[in-house]
Amino acid sequence: MKKRFSYLDNKSWNDVTRDERYFCCELFHQIKKDVNSFVRWLYNNRKISINESEIDNVWEISFEVCFYRDYVKKIGYLNPETGEREHRIGRIVDLNIPFTTYKDEVKTIDEFPRKRTFDLCLFSEDRIIIIEAKSHQGFDKKQLDDFLLDRLLIEKLFGSTPSVEIIGLCSSKYNPSKFTRSKFYSIFNWNELIKLYPEIEDVLKRADKCKGD
Repeated sequence: MKKRFSYLDNKSWNDVTRDERYFCCELFHQIKKDVNSFVRWLYNNRKISINESEIDNVWEISFEVCFYRDYVKKIGYLNPETGEREHRIGRIVDLNIPFTTYKDEVKTIDEFPRKRTFDLCLFSEDRIIIIEAKSHQGFDKKQLDDFLLDRLLIEKLFGSTPSVEIIGLCSSKYNPSKFTRSKFYSIFNWNELIKLYPEIEDVLKRADKCKGD
């Protein structure tokens, strides 16, 4: 029986919320039951660039991944001058990554962003697939800058392996511009996942419907 409450105008919270963190959390718990099935769905629907042989590899799904903060704290950033790992997230002298923003401003990135968080993230031995999600809004240009910067920063941490891919998840009511689409490997919508996860059909429909609410 669907939960409804008088003080929510006889609705459930699922009918009210527009927060993609809620929708991502529900989706995360479904994916976690069988991560490889989700990877197979992404592959079959051409959402990621992996080879078919990679589908059955060991994959991990994670939610609200505060990647740089936690990685540098736990594992550390390898200082090329000393050969030792440093565990501070602040300014790193040798990082020095030149970066051109969407405003055509050239900046030098000299620290890993403390608060940068991936909505959902797939890890395998050879790949990191970042899933950035939106429900009631679209992707803005500042976020698109973040996605480009992620590739540079992760390459700085690891080199060429693992490879980094960023895909978008949003409402079917949202029509991303050609410029926005160019920043992702692929973009798909919440409704596309309903057949794969019928257990959370109401959640996925709400996530897709609330654009512009």
